[in-house]
Amino acid sequence: MPVEKLVVPDFGSAQKITVIEVFIKPGDQVEIEAAVIALESEKAVMEIPSPYAGVITAVHLKEGDT
Repeated sequence: MPVEKLVVPDFGSAQKITVIEVFIKPGDQVEIEAAVIALESEKAVMEIPSPYAGVITAVHLKEGDT
């Protein structure tokens, strides 16, 4: 099974983006469009969905990361 990398979408002119919640951990099964993290900018909070279905092998960020 190939390993896919989830890339955070462009938030435009936002200067600081903070991880406010991580909904996944290694070993979790996710479906396409399932929320994996929540990010906050000075203007909005956005849940980032998974573009893939599969098993999470690693999470390289934590709540509070920018």
